[in-house]
Amino acid sequence: MAYETLFTPTTLGSLNIPNRVIMAPLTRSRTPDSVPGKMQEAYYGQRAGAGLIISEATNISPTARGYVYTPGIWTDEQEAGWKGVVNAVHAKGGRIALQLWHVGRVSHEMVQPNGQQPVAPSALKGEGAQCFVEFEDGTAGQHPTSTPRALETDEIPGIVDDYRQAAIRAKRAGFDMVEVHAANACLLNQFLATGTNQRTDQYGGSLENRARFPLEVVDAVMEVYGAERVGIRYDAVYRAVWFDRRRSGSDGVLHGGAALQARPGLPAPERAELGGRRHHLPCGFPRADA
Repeated sequence: MAYETLFTPTTLGSLNIPNRVIMAPLTRSRTPDSVPGKMQEAYYGQRAGAGLIISEATNISPTARGYVYTPGIWTDEQEAGWKGVVNAVHAKGGRIALQLWHVGRVSHEMVQPNGQQPVAPSALKGEGAQCFVEFEDGTAGQHPTSTPRALETDEIPGIVDDYRQAAIRAKRAGFDMVEVHAANACLLNQFLATGTNQRTDQYGGSLENRARFPLEVVDAVMEVYGAERVGIRYDAVYRAVWFDRRRSGSDGVLHGGAALQARPGLPAPERAELGGRRHHLPCGFPRADA
């Protein structure tokens, strides 16, 4: 059969998986209190036949959010909720990775704690970008993002630590791997792109500087999981509505992605092409005909 190899076991880094079907991360907005529960246990448990499930994007902190009703991994309650999900997947012989998420400027004061501004590399609004908010009447829907504030240089290590703590919680919850979300115009992607990163400190300007923060995040997560259980999702081509093409060339994102992919020891970056419409794993994975 043409697809026979698809259903044979393989290895991702140090993780053995029963087949080569990877379930992509799918934001669902089904956790009103940000705590996974029985619905999520059933949902992921039903899909445990995939070789690997990559969870829906999961906020690493309260300020990482740009979409209401999405899960988090910064509290004990959230960690316990995810542990129930992992147990449901493992009980059916599945494997699951947690995707670690910070949206950066793709947010609004209505989603942020105490109505504060979202954060970003630079104070540039994502013209035409939408986040997902809850309105005063209790309904929810898309809403234009607000203008972010630029992160101070001394704030960045704190966000790196948010990723580290999220990875620690993910490991305690039993996730087999974690994936660092550095695509789809989220915070790490914003640092890589020239149109959204106009900083003049060590996190802006040259490719080396723009990749510094994402690589610090990767290093922090690898300290927890080891290089062979960490993946990266990055954009080869960004969405023009979030990265204004008048100000940003694709080379900044492409070369930044290459820098992430080249990190020593990493088994499995995931590239999201054309704004996430297609997914593939460009390195670290056996070829389909291997």
